[in-house]
Amino acid sequence: MVDLDQQYRLLFDKNPQPMWVFDMETLRFLAVNDATVAHYGYSREEFLGMTVKDVRPPEDVPALLEHFSNTPDGLVEAGEWRHRKKDGTIIHVAITASRLPLEGRRVTVASIQDITERKRAEEVLRFSTQQFTSAFEHGAIGMALVSPTGRFLQVNRSLCDITGYSAEDLTRKTFQDITHPEDLDRDLAYVRQMLAGEIRSYQMEKRYLHKGGGIVWVLLSVSLVRDAFGQPVHFIAQIQDITGRILMEEALRETQNRYRNIIEAAFDAIAVHENGVILEVNEAYAKMFGYTVPEVIGKHVLDFVTPESRPLVVESVHKGVNVPYEAVKVRKDGTRIVCEVVARAYTYKGRNVRLAAIRDITARKKSEEEAGHVQALLGSIVEHSPNMFFVKDAKDLRFVLFNKAGEDLLGYRREELIGKNDYDFFPKDEADFFTGKDRETLARGGVLEIPEEPIQTKYKGLRYLRTLKVPILDREGRPQYLLGMSEDITDRKHLEEQLRQSQKMEAIGQLAGGVAHDFNNLLMAILGYSDLVLGRIGTHDSVRSDVEEIKKSGERAASLTRQLLAFGRRQFLQPKVMDLNLVVADLDRMLRRLIGEHIELVTRLGDSVGLVRVDPGQVQQVLMNLVLNARDAMPQGGRLTIETSGLPSDQIGPNRQGVVRPGSYAMLAVTDTGCGMDAETLARIFEPFYTTKEVGKGTGLGLSTVYGIVMQSGGCLEVRSAPGRGTRFMVYVPCVESEAEDRLGVQAPAMMAGEGTVLLVEDEAIVRAMVRSVLEQHGYRVLDAGEGQEAIRLAEQHAGPIHLLLSDIAMPHMSGPEVAHRLVSLRPDMKILFMSGYAGEEMLAHGLSVKGSAFLQKPVTPSVLLSKVREMLLAPPVEPRPS
Repeated sequence: MVDLDQQYRLLFDKNPQPMWVFDMETLRFLAVNDATVAHYGYSREEFLGMTVKDVRPPEDVPALLEHFSNTPDGLVEAGEWRHRKKDGTIIHVAITASRLPLEGRRVTVASIQDITERKRAEEVLRFSTQQFTSAFEHGAIGMALVSPTGRFLQVNRSLCDITGYSAEDLTRKTFQDITHPEDLDRDLAYVRQMLAGEIRSYQMEKRYLHKGGGIVWVLLSVSLVRDAFGQPVHFIAQIQDITGRILMEEALRETQNRYRNIIEAAFDAIAVHENGVILEVNEAYAKMFGYTVPEVIGKHVLDFVTPESRPLVVESVHKGVNVPYEAVKVRKDGTRIVCEVVARAYTYKGRNVRLAAIRDITARKKSEEEAGHVQALLGSIVEHSPNMFFVKDAKDLRFVLFNKAGEDLLGYRREELIGKNDYDFFPKDEADFFTGKDRETLARGGVLEIPEEPIQTKYKGLRYLRTLKVPILDREGRPQYLLGMSEDITDRKHLEEQLRQSQKMEAIGQLAGGVAHDFNNLLMAILGYSDLVLGRIGTHDSVRSDVEEIKKSGERAASLTRQLLAFGRRQFLQPKVMDLNLVVADLDRMLRRLIGEHIELVTRLGDSVGLVRVDPGQVQQVLMNLVLNARDAMPQGGRLTIETSGLPSDQIGPNRQGVVRPGSYAMLAVTDTGCGMDAETLARIFEPFYTTKEVGKGTGLGLSTVYGIVMQSGGCLEVRSAPGRGTRFMVYVPCVESEAEDRLGVQAPAMMAGEGTVLLVEDEAIVRAMVRSVLEQHGYRVLDAGEGQEAIRLAEQHAGPIHLLLSDIAMPHMSGPEVAHRLVSLRPDMKILFMSGYAGEEMLAHGLSVKGSAFLQKPVTPSVLLSKVREMLLAPPVEPRPS
């Protein structure tokens, strides 16, 4: 090496930072210091036989030569390069170099700073930012960053869909602006607790005011992010629409510019000091602290150190500590910087001094802090999400991350899942499906949505998920991880299936009601004329048995129409407050006779069932139909169990038929040990005329009738069955807060004569003629009309009193209730009796709103008709109706 001044030679040799000198013409090393030999692994002799190209990866050499040709003489910062150590390790370095003429040749003196660790920190930060951005942008639920004052800083598309506002609208608002006033105080109380450090997060159900004017119910989860000094930075809010929300669309605003984390690191500063007094520094030292070199000489190293870091510096100066340490230093303008210090002792001009290399790592520290912040932010979002989040490595598709919602859904702890793949937990067909979708996502390089996928969980059985899968890419754009977000849509899927079933049953019920209306008119004529004929012939007449058969067939047909009306929920109910236990007890003996001795009947009546408001006859019909079905399912014998109990609404299963409202319910359950039903049969059991029995063994209306009665009574149904495992029917009826009413005995009406004038209004001619005949034969005077206007004319023209209006409800042009309302002002003392084969609920309610009116369900026999007419006429007068 050329003969340098002694003090600069010592600075070169003892510098803890690698330094070397090489010839610009041959690029051959002329000198290297001890730090270079130690850092790169070559001996000094090996270095002196090499060129600067030998420590570069071959692919970097062309750029190096071009750099040499374009760089002027003088002090330069040669930028960042890659070097190769003797063992082949590639490191990243930052070089400061000076070019100068020396003894007739041009040489370069270079100082090398190893920045490999900084590069790694930058890579970790970049990946963390990409993970956070992907999770935020593709979130299946609403997310927002909110300032401590409540202003929206950033929102995703899903939150815009939930509230109806655009992102621009929301960022001009606070959460207080769109929170329902009744929920605001509670929300703000949580916020104050969180800012005070009393709680770390909170979750609540609240209402948002939708931009369109409606109200949106949401499940809100909030956590608070604080900076390194414990000061609040912003809230993280996750918002899930729980009003039957719109499927979330992934569209999140760009957030990477909010998290710019990498600041360029400064080059090393070098200082020589004796007992802390600075003797020499380089330009980089002066530049780092904002001074000139002459201003620094003679100062003490503690002049550049903050009070909290002085003990570390004092220990290094006076005890000769050679271990690298970190200290906070201060610039001339008061700026604080974090530095990494490496110091070594050596002899300088005959004096024992220390040489310190100081690296500004403020940028690296800030990058690490930001990386930790993003990691914490990502972890908080993932962990508090109500949906399942998971991450798999792109190579083997093994789980590397799992959140709590995923644990709760699958039934496995994350410790069991990490490091495993789908084949370790799921059936092969499911694992094949999941793995295929994973590979498809990684191959396409973009988001993949799976609207519905079944998954077998450990404790919750088969569930259905809506899943989004997103590839996480490395710096070269290659898939490194797979991010998955899954929403459990099982309950929503069941509700949709129930809605479709309910709509189908409603349509069939309307059709059944229409058929029953016309059919009941015909049956009333058949039964009425049968009774009239039987009243005119003797008991030994040869045709009497034929007429009786006609009447029996009519009665059977009438029973069939009653079942149709029950299924269609169009029958007229007479509800009473009663105890279900009494119904079961009253029918116990008859049920035992019905099922036969080959079946064991077990009755379990609950102690606190509660009172219900139902039609006793209809409840008996429900129980009878269920018991007969159970009997037919056990032709070889078995056990039939009837149970009653009380329970709250939240214990009713999700697979029920009908609507469940909050409150207490009484349950009537019928369980058999028979053949059971498969899924296909279960899906159709309530359809009218659907039966699995042989031809002639049943009408297929038994369970349809049960369905209609229960629905019309405001209850719901649940069925559980499997082939070979029996069947369990559960009927739920809402409880009421009333006292039970006395049961009324049923007596057969007598054919009794009477007197008075009856205005008969009936659009069906055959029914009108039959009713007129029955009434006139038993002493009544009858005025009959085929429609409403004719009835009004008769009432206006008739000089004498009209004691009773007997009218059909559903008639063309003018209904029975309309006729009654028109006549009450003309005949205020007139009694009103309606009859109908089928009347819609609104029309029936309108008719019975006429004070003193009553109702008969067609078909009605002459005896029942005469009994009701006599009862109406003998009843006390009604109070005067208002004009």
